[in-house]
Amino acid sequence: MPNKTINFAAQAIYLLIITSFLSSTNYINLATLTWRQLLVVIFKISILVLLLWALYYQIFGRKDIGALLEAFTEQLSITSIFLVLVTLTLMFVNWGIESVKWQQLMQVVEQLSFVQALKAVFCGITLSLFTPNRVGEYGGRVLLLEKADKLEAVAITLVGSLAQLMANMSAGLLGFAVFCYWYVPLSKWMVYSASLFALLGIIVGVWFYFNLVTLRILAKKIKSKRLQKLSDCLEVVAAFNRPILRRILGLSVLRNATYTLQYWLLLQALGISLNLPTAFVFISSIFFVQTLVPSIALIELGVRGNVALFFMGYVTSNHIGILAATFSLWVINLMLPALVGLLVISQLRIGSR
Repeated sequence: MPNKTINFAAQAIYLLIITSFLSSTNYINLATLTWRQLLVVIFKISILVLLLWALYYQIFGRKDIGALLEAFTEQLSITSIFLVLVTLTLMFVNWGIESVKWQQLMQVVEQLSFVQALKAVFCGITLSLFTPNRVGEYGGRVLLLEKADKLEAVAITLVGSLAQLMANMSAGLLGFAVFCYWYVPLSKWMVYSASLFALLGIIVGVWFYFNLVTLRILAKKIKSKRLQKLSDCLEVVAAFNRPILRRILGLSVLRNATYTLQYWLLLQALGISLNLPTAFVFISSIFFVQTLVPSIALIELGVRGNVALFFMGYVTSNHIGILAATFSLWVINLMLPALVGLLVISQLRIGSR
């Protein structure tokens, strides 16, 4: 695709984002702002600038963007368009599930509607792009809370993250073990030892997840007034019973299945045909390694691409198709929601949080 076309598309998208941001932001009289309110304005503008830079760095500034777009156009058909549209629809399913998880967990400190939870999740995605291992996601979500203690809300959010980690690691280890059995020449004792070690890790993690009540014992041992807030957070987390924890874990498994299906659909749309069981092995292995590698979402696309090329290279030589599918999933599941989150952040009233 010619560079002029790509540059024109970039300028059009930038203009649309800036216009939407300004139109959703209430008129601000800088002369009447307090220093705290001014910091909020600077925060909003900083998020806008960082997101625009992210769009350029990860999309329009890529050297292979032309080849990736060409790979899409070459596979353009009614079937491929349908598969991409289904993948886009599943993006809302993916983050909708996460919103239901967070909504249910937050009930102990604040009642939220599904729409409020979804907006908070989108805000979290926006801030997560610029922080290591997406820790900004926790801060982004609590921006929309009105009554709940912010630290307690972060602690509660960690419970949902732990459930998702357990679901992702379990699926990932299963897929990775099958991949190693198929393609990696290891001795039986090495395979058995690694599998046992991984299984023990999952068992310990699941046991801890379902026994968060043990944190109450730790909370009671904290006598320092300086650490009282930590004690309160542990008490809140320990209050979750096993039925709600099972429900959250089940939703986490469903969410893992959703973005695995998204990846498979994009591969199919780009001409890489794999049956679903085989695709599960490779995709779960890719997600497993990505989970283990610390990164920043803003720059992790290169890491994702290299990991995907390593695993998928065993079953296809269509490297451009692999990168295009990885790139598309990143845009659909992270960049698009981050843009929605930007608009939500722009609508926050200055001084209201």
